[in-house]
Amino acid sequence: MLKAVARAHRWFDDLVTGRVKSMVELAAREQVDDRYMSRVLRLAALSPEIVESIVEGRQPPALSLQTLLTRRGNLPLDRAAQQRAFGIREVVAASVAASSTV
Repeated sequence: MLKAVARAHRWFDDLVTGRVKSMVELAAREQVDDRYMSRVLRLAALSPEIVESIVEGRQPPALSLQTLLTRRGNLPLDRAAQQRAFGIREVVAASVAASSTV
């Protein structure tokens, strides 16, 4: 999952900076299907809290790459809505509580 998030950010940066002119060009360069490209690119819009939980390996068990790539509808752009949708607030709160008892 971490590799997909990193790839999404790299691809998004390539598009924004103009290193590639379109998703079609980017998909051809990366030798991936354009549908896969669009699904992965959505991960670039994940909230920093979700990305942090993935990096630290403390994302909820239900939050998998498959879930992120096949989620029906668009990923909410609002950070709070993303966190609610994936149960990140509960994970962050539990992590903070655990670290404060140490």
